[in-house]
Amino acid sequence: MTRRGTPLDTPLDMDPEEMRRLGYQVVDWVVERAAGLAGDRPWLGGSREELEPLLREPAPEEGRPLDTVLERAVTDVLPRAGSIDHPRFFAF
Repeated sequence: MTRRGTPLDTPLDMDPEEMRRLGYQVVDWVVERAAGLAGDRPWLGGSREELEPLLREPAPEEGRPLDTVLERAVTDVLPRAGSIDHPRFFAF
């Protein structure tokens, strides 16, 4: 069977159990964030000098496992983004 002419055994395909595991992990992160939101700062941010060493790196030669990418987003990217759902975010 194909999806838009692509064989189902492409590297982007994932078996249902793996998809379920990663989905539950994302739900756990969302719930954890929501539960601790009021105790966090509305914006952590950082200067270019602080963030560039943390985030700048060459593009990988090969794909990385999705759980590795999600972990990186949760630990290095999302905490530094503005939290418009934070109780002390008054930008609007």
